[in-house]
Amino acid sequence: MGQPLHHGTVAPLPAKRNQLAGGYVALRQLRSHSVIRQLKAIKKTAYWTPTTDHDYWDMPARTIGTTAAVHYGTTYGYRTLYATESLMTTRQKHYLYLTTANGKGIGWLPANAVIKGTYPNLLQREVNRQLTGITATTTTVDAAAHVKVGVAMAAGVVQRVVLLRQDSTTVTSDFVTGRAVIATTRSATGKVVKTAKVKQTAPIFSFTARADFDIHGYTYRVKVAPTGAVTILGTGGWIA
Repeated sequence: MGQPLHHGTVAPLPAKRNQLAGGYVALRQLRSHSVIRQLKAIKKTAYWTPTTDHDYWDMPARTIGTTAAVHYGTTYGYRTLYATESLMTTRQKHYLYLTTANGKGIGWLPANAVIKGTYPNLLQREVNRQLTGITATTTTVDAAAHVKVGVAMAAGVVQRVVLLRQDSTTVTSDFVTGRAVIATTRSATGKVVKTAKVKQTAPIFSFTARADFDIHGYTYRVKVAPTGAVTILGTGGWIA
């Protein structure tokens, strides 16, 4: 069985990863577990995590008996990590063992929870997409420093406002003559997932941002003035 971390509590970290121990076990004490089809070392390969939804495990759940989550997903969120081992179960579930850049072991994540490559500057990617001759500024919204706002200016006029969300999606609001007209939502990899028309009636462009980690979260009201100045107001929070 697996032992997940209880978010909001302090969980002791094991001194080392689980290992199979030899010895006699009564048949009646055995339980059915997923069988490891393949476990191998791989060439050190860069990956990044687009969300912090997945905790890191000493071994993937239900692969060798009692396994445990050893780090919250927030512990190593939004950075480049390196896969050094690959595990495939007989049920075709794929996992990767991840380390830091200096080789410190972290734990296992599902392969579909990470994206291959080094962690990109997602905000810069969208602020500069198909724009030239702009100046850009970045404002951090939340204390964890992942939810951010980028503003692109040209000739003293706002051209674009980008919100980087906690799940690494971006919402890009493009402006015409100083007013937002269309918003484009893209995935962490830059794929367009939604477009919508925007009708900005007030001179100040405003929208809501949200940040939540483990058992607490906050909402913010973000305002962008015609001069490009950004102000952020916390409007509420919650704790589980």
